[in-house]
Amino acid sequence: MENKIIKITKNKLNFVGISVKPDTTEDSGIAVLDEDLNIKYIDKAYRLNDIKFFVENLSNKDSLIISIDIPLNNMFLIGKWRQESKHYHCFTVGTSYSSKQIWSTRQSSRGSEIAQTLKDEGYDVFRYNSSYSKCALSLTYPLKSRSPAGCKYFQEMLKQKLGINGLTNNIMSFSALDAILGAYTSWQIFYGEQNKTFKIVNNYKDIPVISPIEKISC
Repeated sequence: MENKIIKITKNKLNFVGISVKPDTTEDSGIAVLDEDLNIKYIDKAYRLNDIKFFVENLSNKDSLIISIDIPLNNMFLIGKWRQESKHYHCFTVGTSYSSKQIWSTRQSSRGSEIAQTLKDEGYDVFRYNSSYSKCALSLTYPLKSRSPAGCKYFQEMLKQKLGINGLTNNIMSFSALDAILGAYTSWQIFYGEQNKTFKIVNNYKDIPVISPIEKISC
């Protein structure tokens, strides 16, 4: 995947980020940036059909780049201590535990169908992993992600480090902030340079997973 070259030939005006959550109990965020990193639109949805309807009615497909987050699989227990916290009867003791798993098993397939559908309809669609991108751009913070303090801190970093314009003074939802990171990923794909400011980190269900790795110098 590292050797695949991404080429976007048509002019793009809207850069879309969608932070899909594992199920309908959590809101999924939608964000749109323009070419100057101004926020054009932010909303949330609970159903994938609502997200698809929004994208198809946003603008001409040739003017869009869409990045869709890969949600974590809430049903998959990967941590040793979460495994051991279950009330299992112990049959053996002293056996070693390996935490090495294929990365994709930790992810939920929710959102893959809409990503493939939009791709088949002719949209430029990519995936991103918000957790990976935060680490790559040094956007991590020592606070609970969904806490008011965590959201406010992340919101300020999007403004100060990435240059996102139009962020409100009020605390925004975690899903909206993750969607903005996805929209920034879309913007990087068009304006950035592959393997310098963004890169392909993997492939998920035949769609490249993109991560920004460096802010573009103006």
